[in-house]
Amino acid sequence: MTRSHVLPVLSALALAACAEEAPPPEVPPTALVAVAEPASDPRGIVTGIIRSGRTHQVATETGGRVVRLSAAIGDRVEAGTVLATLDTQGLALALDSARADEARLAAQAEERRRRAGRFQTLDGSGSVSRAEADAARAEALAADQALAAARSQRAEAARRLGTATLRAPASGVIVSRQAELSAQLQPGAVLFEIEPDGAREIVSPVPAQALADLTGSGFTQFRFSGETGTARFLGVSARASATGAREARFAVVGGSPPIGAAVELSLGSAGETGVSVPAAALVNDRSGRAGLFVVGPGNKLRLVPVSLLELVAGRAIVTGEVRAGSQIVSAGGNFLTSDMVVRPVRATR
Repeated sequence: MTRSHVLPVLSALALAACAEEAPPPEVPPTALVAVAEPASDPRGIVTGIIRSGRTHQVATETGGRVVRLSAAIGDRVEAGTVLATLDTQGLALALDSARADEARLAAQAEERRRRAGRFQTLDGSGSVSRAEADAARAEALAADQALAAARSQRAEAARRLGTATLRAPASGVIVSRQAELSAQLQPGAVLFEIEPDGAREIVSPVPAQALADLTGSGFTQFRFSGETGTARFLGVSARASATGAREARFAVVGGSPPIGAAVELSLGSAGETGVSVPAAALVNDRSGRAGLFVVGPGNKLRLVPVSLLELVAGRAIVTGEVRAGSQIVSAGGNFLTSDMVVRPVRATR
């Protein structure tokens, strides 16, 4: 083989070797990202709890031993649903006794009415005196009155027997159960508490500096689980806490937050400032200052220093060069560096 034939072969072999040894293209790391949202000044944000606008208490009227429990905390019940049953032996005996008294007095009243009728007839014929006839009529009237009282006692005994079965006064969710099976309850003891569907309220401690912004007809916005709603101020407690805060109540007029949910109330006392980002998005630079990784052109990261104003329900309120609408790394920023190119994936709440 001549030299002119050998050189092309060697060149082809060299190129093939280089192609085999070339490293594969680098795949950028995946980064969870979120969009910075506008936020109110934390001085105008308070955290509240959703509660039912009213609570129904199911109490025992007669007391007794609990022999059956048909509902537990968290159950959703309809109006009229049987919740529990108390021991009815004593109440059943009282009803039997009242029925017997009613039957006895009914027979007695019938006999007295007949006697009064006979005496009236005899009085007309002169066989008995007027006084004897009047006494017979008085005895019949007294017997009728005693019978009426016995009937009332029998009806009351039947009603008390019915109260041994505790039923839900309204549809809703059972939030409290005060006794267990075989417990001996006193008359008037509360066994269940039911929060009905419908009206809901927000209860929240409000700082003293924000109380002046609340009015009887004022409306405010609140946020829960990424959703928003509207609430109307109802009132504030007269007693203040050690920090000067007072418990305020708001009626939910828009939105459907579940009972027990924590919500962020925006009182709007200081205007719009800063942005809201996931608390997990915050990272610290070498000097220990807080910062956020902002995804720039070409998906290149830039560490931007920020100032933390407040942490509210898993969100961080910050100020700095980050603007609302900026795409930021929402988690795992401690494993990333500035100028790194990433593959952004939108995080979901």
